[in-house]
Amino acid sequence: MKKILIASLMLLCLLLYGVWAGGQEEKKATPGMDKIVYLAVEYNDHPEVLPAWAAEFKRITGVDVVLKTVSSKNASDLMMAQFMAGELPDVVKYGADNLNNIARQGFIIPLDKFIENSPKMKKLKEMYPSSFKAHSVNGVVYGIPAMVGAQRGLWVRTDLLKKLGLPMPKTLDEFVSTLKAMRDNLKGPDGKPMYPLISKTYHDGYLPAVIGNYFDVSILPIVKRPNDKKYREGWDSPQFKDYARFIKMLYDEKLMDPDHALPQKASKTRSKFYAGKGAFLIMWVYRYQEMVSELRKNFPNAEIALVPPIENPKTGNVMGLSVVPGYRPFCITSKAKDPQFVWDKFIETLYFNPDGAMLLYRGIPNVSYKIVNGMFVDNFKESGIHMGVRAPMDPSIKFPYKLPPLAEKGQQIEQQFSSWFSKYDDRVVFEQPTKAVPEYDAIRKDMKDKKNQLFWKYVLGEFTLDEMLKKFEDYKKEVNFDSILEQINQD
Repeated sequence: MKKILIASLMLLCLLLYGVWAGGQEEKKATPGMDKIVYLAVEYNDHPEVLPAWAAEFKRITGVDVVLKTVSSKNASDLMMAQFMAGELPDVVKYGADNLNNIARQGFIIPLDKFIENSPKMKKLKEMYPSSFKAHSVNGVVYGIPAMVGAQRGLWVRTDLLKKLGLPMPKTLDEFVSTLKAMRDNLKGPDGKPMYPLISKTYHDGYLPAVIGNYFDVSILPIVKRPNDKKYREGWDSPQFKDYARFIKMLYDEKLMDPDHALPQKASKTRSKFYAGKGAFLIMWVYRYQEMVSELRKNFPNAEIALVPPIENPKTGNVMGLSVVPGYRPFCITSKAKDPQFVWDKFIETLYFNPDGAMLLYRGIPNVSYKIVNGMFVDNFKESGIHMGVRAPMDPSIKFPYKLPPLAEKGQQIEQQFSSWFSKYDDRVVFEQPTKAVPEYDAIRKDMKDKKNQLFWKYVLGEFTLDEMLKKFEDYKKEVNFDSILEQINQD
């Protein structure tokens, strides 16, 4: 029955896509212009919504768009394989943050001249310089960020803190004490002691960053803090051994989900959190509405909050903030017959047209959301697609509809997170190299995978910390890492 309902809903979007906005007429495309081919990651698990997205885009612009998607798993690799085979769309929302490789190979084009000729985009670049810099190569912008940062924070069930009479932890020692109190006094759904902390591991922005940042440690191969004079290897920190021992202690003392050692999906960690298998969760900041709603299905009085940044008194680094300055940018490819047309009709529409911004930031009307009494309402129960709740990058965009209370509170939490980030900006963001060093491009992904494998084998007790570090140094020699780092640091 649900599949029939979804199919009917898709058909309705295709045939009556003007109805939701009061019967607006479809706009006419510019004469002589071709359709736009768009490649993205979104909606990859729901292919039936692609026609609805295209129909809504055409209603807004009068332009036909062919929306293609790839799986979110290894999205950048899948896109690269298509590019190498000559299958380039007109515009792509790239599946990774670093554009060095595809820019150097000529798959995407510089966007500076378009930005310079667009007063609104130029203003956004001035407002969010680090987000645009994140998608630049040698100072040239190749991608437009869809949002300011890929924010992940440390969430805690405050109802459980209250139940145990515990305050919000303010120091690392208090955080550990809180985890132990939860392990000793709370039960999971199976009646066994709860594993207090749940997180995805194999990702730059989850456990290695939200906790690793406290110790000035990064899983990224080569990084530089704003105060660093040169690039360095991500584990090249005086506190690395402290970090490694800290994570192993959490694992050995059953303070963290034992599946941390596996490459879990974020959806799986959320499901565990909703089921009451943990009280702390490292997750996207904008997920508040979804997480509270899902939690309350099992725990009606559940409430959550972000743990404020826990500062390292020795270095000023913090735990609880993970911010990638830019995330999954929009790029115009070298195949686009008329890049200016793509910029005007696609990029400018999604960023500065209110209806286009709703499509980008709220989703598809009557699929991702409905409008009820002048308010956005999540349509997940009918379609399986959640409504987006992030605010547009352009603060001048004012939607004609209100958010429901939980979504509104979620945006307030996101704004609070952003204010924390601005305070600790120079102690949170790691800059990655953009210099063209092909040897580095060849090992970048492999080195992150190697670090993950070695680290978790150490945590699981397969070898000692010193043995792990020796294996890592041996690996660095195999790939000639010191020479690569020297090339990157050359003026």
